[in-house]
Amino acid sequence: MHAHANKAPTNLAYNQQTTQSSSYLNDSHVASSNAVDNTTNGNWAWDMSNSITH
Repeated sequence: MHAHANKAPTNLAYNQQTTQSSSYLNDSHVASSNAVDNTTNGNWAWDMSNSITH
């Protein structure tokens, strides 16, 4: 996984929120998958906004 957690600090809160909303499944694999997906999406959004503002 190619992570840029330092670039997208708001992504952590989004991962936590998504993990909590999926907690009824009580499945750590689902939570991990959500974290990976959210990290990918967050980095893409960060890269896009960064390329526009810089």
